[in-house]
Amino acid sequence: MEAPVSHDGPAPTLSVICPMFNEGADIQQNLRALLEALNRLDTTWELLIINDGSTDDSADQVAALAESEPGLRLLGYPRNRGRGYALRLGFKHARGATLITTESDLSWGPDIVEKLLAGLEAQDCDMIVASPHGPGGRLENVPANRVFLSRVGNKILQHATQSPITMLSGMTRGYRRHVIDALFLEQDGKEIHLEIISQADALGFRIGEIPAVLRWAPPKPGVAARKSSFNAPRYIYSHIMFTFGQAPFLLMGSAGLFSMFLGAALMLFLAYQSIVLGINAGGRPLLIIALLLIVSGVQFLLFSFSADQHVQLRRLVVQLRNKVMNQERHHED
Repeated sequence: MEAPVSHDGPAPTLSVICPMFNEGADIQQNLRALLEALNRLDTTWELLIINDGSTDDSADQVAALAESEPGLRLLGYPRNRGRGYALRLGFKHARGATLITTESDLSWGPDIVEKLLAGLEAQDCDMIVASPHGPGGRLENVPANRVFLSRVGNKILQHATQSPITMLSGMTRGYRRHVIDALFLEQDGKEIHLEIISQADALGFRIGEIPAVLRWAPPKPGVAARKSSFNAPRYIYSHIMFTFGQAPFLLMGSAGLFSMFLGAALMLFLAYQSIVLGINAGGRPLLIIALLLIVSGVQFLLFSFSADQHVQLRRLVVQLRNKVMNQERHHED
């Protein structure tokens, strides 16, 4: 593991955390633009680059740049562990009272830090999310399949969490220090973004949103188009599981109601045939199917009610764990 740069001076007000994996082609150019934007801020800051097991020369380039940039810190490890692991390492070493997490490829622009800070202050919230899906936001040069999955997936997540936030799966966010300190994070992959939202919501933190532009750089002449590590099946699976974990009735309850409605409709159809047309419904396959649909629907409903109780218990566990952590900190102080 690459040793973090030692910083024994006063803690900065702001910590910016950027996971990095194989960004060697543009990392120095991007970091210089980000550092220029940070230098324009009227606050003290540190920039933490988390090398998530890059196999190119990304880490070497950042280390070389850090020699002349005292606010730039390089952390990392030799094997790719995932964005969640990188963020958790960044949270552990960050010293600022405010934390910003964003992409090292500057796909949100170098001024996103300033915008998130302004949003935190203007909306007086505990954490804030940058979103391309709300009014004023947009996506540029992003493949159509990614746009579709992001829009649909986040719309479903909105219903599951009953949240006005339109981008629950993104990393580019701003946090007050007390939010991160209150969370117990375990996810190593991109699921950490949903894990943070779930726990922050359970603890009653105020979550705001700002419109932003997510822009992929157009391919350079003679250079292959950008490749993404995006895994669509995993993305869909994680969103389904999160939706079920947050609002089981939305999936299982809806399936149960639909099954019961279909079964009841078949029963009415058979009753009509029996009463009006004189066709005997007894022993017909449709009758068996109708009964199975109704029984299955009832079971789905009962399961969704049971799962909802589990969700409430999980929220209570998060709240109790936070209370215990606060008590322990109080005793240490």
